[in-house]
Amino acid sequence: MNGYFVRQDILEVLDRLAYLEEMLHGLEQNTDGLKPEEIEEQIAVCHDTIEAVESELEPLAEMLASDIRNSEMEAKAYKAEAEIWKTKQYKAEQRAKNEKSLLMHIMKKHGKEKMDAGKFKLTIANNGGKTPLTLFVEDPADLPSKFRTKTIVYKADDAAIREYLDSGKTSKYFAYGPRGQNLRIK
Repeated sequence: MNGYFVRQDILEVLDRLAYLEEMLHGLEQNTDGLKPEEIEEQIAVCHDTIEAVESELEPLAEMLASDIRNSEMEAKAYKAEAEIWKTKQYKAEQRAKNEKSLLMHIMKKHGKEKMDAGKFKLTIANNGGKTPLTLFVEDPADLPSKFRTKTIVYKADDAAIREYLDSGKTSKYFAYGPRGQNLRIK
């Protein structure tokens, strides 16, 4: 007999048995309209069913225990494999980063901003986003108050500094820095 169906049968019988016993002892409302002797008869049938199925419980328990052990071992193997793949992923990312950096260095050395490389088009482009700021002071506390935020530790107020520089003014405390570059492969 299939272990799943035996397990389902047992669970259904146990649920029915618990329900009947609670009805018999007045803990559960008798919604089936059964007389106490009918309830006792059904309880006896449940016990007989459980006894009949008990002969199959040992092989079922062995099968389930084996399945549980196999699942645990499989999970352990997957966990170990995940660590291996995580290491491989990190190495591949680092290799790509290093090769990209090398290719960009070679292109710059030869004065090439763009290049057709077979099925790839290579372009050295400025990074997007906000232009990096370069502070000419070590401690942001030395910035004028309108260019720093009030916190326990002073921090440059990038938005105020950008607004100031965007208005065309210069400062001895800060300036726009050069944008980084990246290599795009299409």
